[in-house]
Amino acid sequence: MGMGADIIAVYRRAGDFARAVLLIVALPIAVEMARHALMSPGSNPRAIVLAFTLLSTATMLFVLVTALRWWRFEGDWARIRMLRWRVLWGIVAMMAIQLADEMLFTAAGHMLANLAGHDRAAFVWGAQLMWLLVSVPLFPWYVAMMSDDPLTLAEAIRRMRPCWLYGFGVILGALAPVLALAGLVRGLHPVVGDIAEQVGIALANGIMIAATMLVTDAAYFGVYRIARAEDDASAAR
Repeated sequence: MGMGADIIAVYRRAGDFARAVLLIVALPIAVEMARHALMSPGSNPRAIVLAFTLLSTATMLFVLVTALRWWRFEGDWARIRMLRWRVLWGIVAMMAIQLADEMLFTAAGHMLANLAGHDRAAFVWGAQLMWLLVSVPLFPWYVAMMSDDPLTLAEAIRRMRPCWLYGFGVILGALAPVLALAGLVRGLHPVVGDIAEQVGIALANGIMIAATMLVTDAAYFGVYRIARAEDDASAAR
């Protein structure tokens, strides 16, 4: 398949999961609606902010693990629910590596922007793109750990080395449209006191958060399938 076909496959995969398990996809929407209802536009108690941060993170990880296992085991819930300790290790490793890398590259972007004295947004976005590029060979390993595949980090890097930029293109091509749309939705500002409009925009934000989560997860799984392409080819012969 070409890159365009792989990007389309990301959206098809995400749509298949959303249709099959709509209640799970609705969880981040419900969290966003609750956050909108309980948090004011101004200052909020730190306990509430922390509670919603933890709840949002837990929801994101639940959707991630469930989706990856659903795609890997083709909807077989008996295998999807059979969680092993390697799944927990995969979550911990992914969160630690990705947060450290993102903070490092974002901090570097701010430092370069301060040195340049202009175009701060361009430097920060560039740094985040570099973080995504560097992380490409890690994604198949994360997926493998969370879906009971023995693929090691060294093997994932070896397999992705010749198609590193291709994998980056698939992820960026899949995420760019949904991130652009999410940015437009976040730019909407409800009329003060118009409850119906506020609820509508909160719902739209929740839908875009869920869509971004699901497309991101499907893109990671797409890179995992690229890493496993040689096994698929061998099995087909």
